[in-house]
Amino acid sequence: QEAALQHAMSFPAVERIAYSTCSVNQAENEDVVAKCLHSKASEGWTLERALPTWPRRGLSDTPLKDQAELVVRTDVLEDSTEGFFLAVFVRERPSLEQQQRSCQQHMSRIEELSDKPKSNAPLDDKRKREKDIECLDSNTKKMRAQAAMEHAGSNIQQEEAPRRKGSKTGQADQPIKKSDSRPKRAPPPSSKKRGRKLHKKRPIV
Repeated sequence: QEAALQHAMSFPAVERIAYSTCSVNQAENEDVVAKCLHSKASEGWTLERALPTWPRRGLSDTPLKDQAELVVRTDVLEDSTEGFFLAVFVRERPSLEQQQRSCQQHMSRIEELSDKPKSNAPLDDKRKREKDIECLDSNTKKMRAQAAMEHAGSNIQQEEAPRRKGSKTGQADQPIKKSDSRPKRAPPPSSKKRGRKLHKKRPIV
């Protein structure tokens, strides 16, 4: 309820708000009104006397104190009705003179702040943070480069290990020949073999 009431007060065009509940609990009625008045007092919100002819007013032993006469509540037993509470908020708009005075005060305050020398402490802190970040980045880059070099060195050692092993056994690395999948033809018979077959002695019958 408090959040809903403050949300309604946040609209710039709103000038009157009626806050009403069907409860007799102080936490939902006078306490909520007092908190919203305290938080929104700078925006010109005040209480207006609700239902002037109604005799029963708010509880005086609450944070509202004297302003409890401006709100309305009912009593279930004495008023023969259910719980009821009402508070009317109004926004007091500042006059033109007050607005001009406030504007002049703001302008003078801005001029005072602009004339004051600016401290270099925030800038120094920012530069220090930037230097620390640059130092961390450079250290990180160095560590990554060192790790990459170590990784590359280990790969080279792994590639050279089989070669060293082959050189110890006297076997040189030879390129792998591609196998020919085509079937090989039988060589033709030589001339010597042919001559032997032609001049073979025949048995005498």
